[in-house]
Amino acid sequence: MRLRRPRRGERERGPRRRATALARLRERARRADVRGRAGKLWTPLAAGLGEVLAIGREMLAIPASIALGLAERLGLGILAVLRFGRPIALAALRTAKRGIDIAATELTPARAIAAAALAAALFLCVSQFLDYREVRAGVPAYADVEQVAPAPRVEGTAHDTGSAHGYALVLVGLGAGALTVLSMLGRWRLARLLFPLGLAAVAVAILIDVPAGLDEGMTAVEFEGAEARLLGPFWVQLASAAVIALCGPMLALQLRPGGARRAPGGARERRGAIGGSRVQGARP
Repeated sequence: MRLRRPRRGERERGPRRRATALARLRERARRADVRGRAGKLWTPLAAGLGEVLAIGREMLAIPASIALGLAERLGLGILAVLRFGRPIALAALRTAKRGIDIAATELTPARAIAAAALAAALFLCVSQFLDYREVRAGVPAYADVEQVAPAPRVEGTAHDTGSAHGYALVLVGLGAGALTVLSMLGRWRLARLLFPLGLAAVAVAILIDVPAGLDEGMTAVEFEGAEARLLGPFWVQLASAAVIALCGPMLALQLRPGGARRAPGGARERRGAIGGSRVQGARP
């Protein structure tokens, strides 16, 4: 058999095909090498990123678990308080409502005024045995630090309130209390005497106690920057006397026959309102 000799074009295409195939193999090898290097680089990066995400998840999980635990304990505490405190709160509300109902029925204006007058008489008596004035030395030097370190008190300059007027207002307080009680027992005209008693106590406090309390005496000569001051019991005395004076006319107005008053249900009684009946006196 006779072999055909390859033509010139065929002889040239053979090496070209081999060269093209070799170039493709090399390109594939290069791409595979690039993918391998990228895989080697991404693997530790992905591992590190996973570790960071795991650490972040743990950092969020710990506070979240603590918060949930606290919320659970708080909820249990609130439930316990509601369970044991609800009956107590309901009982307190019932007691308060009962007290309000009693006060609405029994607390009349006359009784409220009488209670204020008695309290003022008590405070007036107590204030007579407390220090109402003092003298401090070097007051200008302590002006900037008075709130922290006040000027020192001069020994022997503090006197109780009753010493300025011979404890006369003790008798005024006792008399005011007695007049208030007698007025509530039916002698309503005696309540009018509370007004002059209170005015007399106010006059004593202003005309006698104030000049005596603000007089430094020899202390101003012995100590530089001496200053006399009136203390709290003096103002308690003055306020109590003013309350007694104000309560007198109001109490008499409430207690006098035919005066304005309120029935137990809170309605104002009027003369001849029902059945031609006539109000004979005021209820204390």
